[in-house]
Amino acid sequence: MYRLNCSHRRSTNGFTGGSLTTMHTILVNLYAFEELAPAVQKKIVERERFINVEDAYWYEPIIEQWTEELEQCGFEQVKILFSGFGSQGDGACFEARINMAAYLAAHHLQAKYPLLAKYPEYTQVSLQHRGGIYYHERSTVLVPYFNAEAVNPNGSSISDEETRVEKEYEALEKDIYRESVRLGRHIYKALEDEFLHQISAEAIQDTLIANEYTYLSDGRCFTMPSSAYGR
Repeated sequence: MYRLNCSHRRSTNGFTGGSLTTMHTILVNLYAFEELAPAVQKKIVERERFINVEDAYWYEPIIEQWTEELEQCGFEQVKILFSGFGSQGDGACFEARINMAAYLAAHHLQAKYPLLAKYPEYTQVSLQHRGGIYYHERSTVLVPYFNAEAVNPNGSSISDEETRVEKEYEALEKDIYRESVRLGRHIYKALEDEFLHQISAEAIQDTLIANEYTYLSDGRCFTMPSSAYGR
């Protein structure tokens, strides 16, 4: 328990035209969170339910960790997007550019797509958000740009090799999209788990105790009267 001594002065004009100064002293008992009654603690926890998630600090480590993991899987220029939690349309997705050679190697797909492994520069693919207000695992689309000269630099017509590469890409595109959906779900689950932890009673209590917040006996925060600072 802490005892706060609040003093303030008030000056008035006396009947003789002089100045009369009076001083009042107020003693206020302030309590650390752990000193309060359990019912009062519960009330404070409910009031401060979102104290740990009022800024971006709680999810930044998760975004950084998943960005690194996506980069190791062949995604470049990653930007993770999410909305949450508990509403329709909530979820997570990411925008990125696919490094074809790195993606095939990371997922051990060179044997499945040998021509794309041979001509990784044939297509440049990016994963882009469709637009709108939702950020869930299916709110992105693959946008390819084809470079036919990578396969057929001297020909003016489509070669058989190019046709086969194109068919490989059509199959790979489905694989990439399914993988982006799977990863989006995992990213959202990691974010949701951390969010639920941060708004748990245990995490809130830890924050209140670590920051040494003090309260009146009924759980209210004490506000110094403005007159305590003088006029």
